[in-house]
This record gives sequence, C-alpha cells and structure tokens, in this order.
Amino acid sequence: MPPPARMFASAVPGLAGLLAAELEAIEGIRALETGFDGRSDIVTFTAGKRSVKYLSGLALAEDIFVEAGRTVCSEGDRASWIAGRLLKPERTTRAFQVLGQIRYAVRARASYRVIVRVRHERSFLRTDLRRHLAATIARQQPRWHFDDPSDLELWAVEYQPGKIIAGYRASDGRMRGHDGRAEERSGALRPTIAAAMVSLAGKAWAIASATRGTSTSTRRAWTPACPTCPSAGNTTSRATWTGGCAPSSANWRESPGPAGVTSCWHQPSRATWSPSNSG
Repeated sequence: MPPPARMFASAVPGLAGLLAAELEAIEGIRALETGFDGRSDIVTFTAGKRSVKYLSGLALAEDIFVEAGRTVCSEGDRASWIAGRLLKPERTTRAFQVLGQIRYAVRARASYRVIVRVRHERSFLRTDLRRHLAATIARQQPRWHFDDPSDLELWAVEYQPGKIIAGYRASDGRMRGHDGRAEERSGALRPTIAAAMVSLAGKAWAIASATRGTSTSTRRAWTPACPTCPSAGNTTSRATWTGGCAPSSANWRESPGPAGVTSCWHQPSRATWSPSNSG
C-alpha cells in the first residue's frame, strides 16, 4: 500500500477551519495544518489512494493541489536555494503519480506555468522565486514548455511565516464554480460561501429562493446535519425546501447528494410556499 499523498487546498479567507472539518469527514483523509498566503486560506492534508477520488466533491475548497515539496526559509535565504529545496525529482515523480489518479496522466510534452505567493519580499522577490522555479522545472523536464494557459500549474505559497509549500494544481474551473453559472450575476455569493452558510446553520433550513435572482450556488448548497432525517439535507431547486421533514413524511424521498451522500428533500407545505418562491 503506497503512503498517503500529501496535498493542500485553498479556500476563501475564514473558511480554513470548516474546510479542515470537511476533509476530516472523508475516510482516509487527515487535515494537518492551516494557514493564509495573503489571498486564500490554506489547509494541508494527507489522502489515501481510495480517498482522492472524493476530493472533487468538496463543497468548501476553491482549489486542490498535489504537494511537490515544502521547505522552511529564513532571513537571507535566496530564491535559487528555496527553488532547489522545493522541487526534488523524487517528490515530483510521486506528485505526478497522484495527479494521474485525480485528473489524467501527465503528458511527456506538457506545458506549464508557475504561480508564487509570499507574505513579504524582504529576503527575496516573489518574481525571482517564480523565475528560479520555472528554471528548475525546465532542467528536470526538458521536453516541457512554458505557456499560459497551460496543462500544469505549479503553485508555491507561503502559508505560514517562513513555511513554503509547492504543489501542482489538481482541480480546474469546475471546482471553483461548483456547478454554478459560467458567469455569476453581480453580487452573487461565491459557491463556497453559500455552502459554508448552510453548514454553519447546524440543520437543514430554507435558503433557496426567498427572492428572485438568488445565486445558483445558494440553491444547490447542502448541509450535513438534518436532525429529523437519516441523512443530509439538500436543496436541489427553487421548488424544493429543506428542514423539519421526517422519514415518514409523504413528501420525503432519497436522492444522491455530494460525493454519493444520500440526502433528503421534500416539497414545502402550502402554508409556507407559493408560486412566487419558485420563479
């Protein structure tokens, strides 16, 4: 049995704790550390071979990455030294194997680009680290070429003071959109924010369709805790309503939720629902 894959995920600032709990709820995944890279929360974790297939169903993650290396830097460290410590050939090979399990096998003539986020630039410039990481990749993978957009993205982020982690992005725009509209309306909630709101509610409750123009992401959010149902609550459309249903209710039925989770949903009672809520 191969060792668990080392990975990390990004989230909207403030959601690291909730994302760590969501990861821990998946069998075979263990959340390790949380941090902030200046723009996003970061959660590091390990995932067993049978667990990585469930990562695409994460409701609170913006992106997931397969770790290629990590290092600790200090005052006076040079960008070239850090790049060399981050990208060791044996770790990169392992990262490509895991990446193939989640997305597809890495092509022999792939294109790549590098994204770097650091908390400050007192010892080295962010652009210098990006340049040295790109040069290291070019030496290790001479058949690859730089491009934007690209087949592969290497991200190197300083998620805690002095701690830098590098990884290849295993997700794409579909994870950030979480099945929402290709272009969200102005002022619409981020899908992960909508999911967090439902999760924090503590029980299945009505969020969808209070007014017209509610974002798609809110209507599709789900909650893992419905106290009166045997499984999770799930809002699937504006014509459905969650909360307070019992398994014996004539309106109750099972339908698949995120990552194969069985979820409950039912039509609202006529006393609380009208056609104006279903537009």
